[in-house]
Amino acid sequence: MIMVSPFIAKNTIINEPMSHTSFLQTMRHKWWWLSIPFSARDHASPGFHDSGVFSTTLQRKDISQMPVIPRPVIPPDGTKYSDNAPMSPLAKRVMALFAELWRKAFPEQPPPPIKTQADAAVFLRHAVATAKSKRGQLVALDARINESDWVPLFQVLADELKDRHRR
Repeated sequence: MIMVSPFIAKNTIINEPMSHTSFLQTMRHKWWWLSIPFSARDHASPGFHDSGVFSTTLQRKDISQMPVIPRPVIPPDGTKYSDNAPMSPLAKRVMALFAELWRKAFPEQPPPPIKTQADAAVFLRHAVATAKSKRGQLVALDARINESDWVPLFQVLADELKDRHRR
C-alpha cells in the first residue's frame, strides 16, 4: 500500500503486516466516537496509528506536490428514489454509523429507521438542514444539498459530540 499524507515523513517504510481493513481501524481510532466497526475484520486489524507511520507534529512543506482528488459525484436533489429501493451493504453500514453519531449528538432527535435509499435521502436532508440552522443559516427542509453542505454537517456533529463528552 502507498499512503500519501503531509503527516507522513518522506520515504517512510513500514514492514509490519497490515490488512486492507487497517485503514478502517485507523479511522475508528482517530474518531473515537465511531464505536461500531464496519466488520469483524476491521475490528481485529492492526491500525496504522500503532505502526508509527503518522506524525501529529509533522506537516510537510512540499504540500503542493500532493495529488488532487476530484470531488465526489452527488446525485441532484431531484433524484426520485423508489420507496423500496434497497441500499447496498456499504450504504447500510455508512448510514448505521451516521445514525449512531446522530443519536449520540442529538439524542432528543433520534433518526428514523433507514431501510431504503429514500429513507436515507430524507434523513440526510433533515440532518443538513438541522446543521445549517445550528450554525445560524436559514434553510428550508426541501432546500437543495450540495458538496459544501457536508462540512457544516460534520462540524456540528463534532461540536455536539465534544460538548456531550465534556459533560
